[in-house]
Amino acid sequence: MLTSVASLENNVESNSMFEHLDTAIADVFENMMGMTCLPLEHQLQQEQGMTVAICFSGLFQGGCTLYLSQSAALATTEALLGESSPDPYDPMIDDAVGELCNMIVGRWKSRLGSTQAAAKLSVPVTSREHSSAHAKEWNDGLTRSYRFQDKTFSIFLVVSEA
Repeated sequence: MLTSVASLENNVESNSMFEHLDTAIADVFENMMGMTCLPLEHQLQQEQGMTVAICFSGLFQGGCTLYLSQSAALATTEALLGESSPDPYDPMIDDAVGELCNMIVGRWKSRLGSTQAAAKLSVPVTSREHSSAHAKEWNDGLTRSYRFQDKTFSIFLVVSEA
């Protein structure tokens, strides 16, 4: 039976999982890109851009998906790689935002207990189609929006215990 962590929002453990997400995102942006990234009070409707998803499995399972506008994807690429691309379909952009998602999930997972930290991560999958089809596979999840510089992105996180 799967127990959705997101449906247990009053549970101290689930709240700490999501607090760890805020901390992981702040750490990745500050340490890897020299930027401040803060959660927003309200969820944003993201413009067309990129979607990056990573799944995890083990004693708990779930997934994390980033929704980035094209301008946020380009800013991330420039910050991580030190160069920008004039071509919005450059594979370098896919690699950079895939690595961003990987770093966020890895940093988040490392803050959890040793049992949860042992979960295996999938390879990041990027798409230029803004779809929430993957989210329909899960009952509950947390969606948060963040701002860095003048750019925003949203993240969808779902965790279920096996």
